[in-house]
Amino acid sequence: MKKLKLSHEEAEIIGIQALTFIASDPAQLERFAINTGVSAESLRQRAGTSEILLACLGELLRNEPDLLMFCANSDIPPESIQIAEAVLVGTIRDAE
Repeated sequence: MKKLKLSHEEAEIIGIQALTFIASDPAQLERFAINTGVSAESLRQRAGTSEILLACLGELLRNEPDLLMFCANSDIPPESIQIAEAVLVGTIRDAE
């Protein structure tokens, strides 16, 4: 099995796609706000930050049906969501 690798830029793109997916559905957006404590207004203001992208990826990883729907709609392998999360976590640690 070939190991999947993502660059930081690719991980950010997947995070942005996850954000778009979550924000496009009011029920998912409400669940995201409840699970993360991030309001819709805060989400709009901080949309491109690593913290928000990580929260979006984490939200998908916590909800398998949404994860699978996102991956099918985006033509992204499900395992790349966890890899993207790990890449972005690593960049946050590097910035400290």
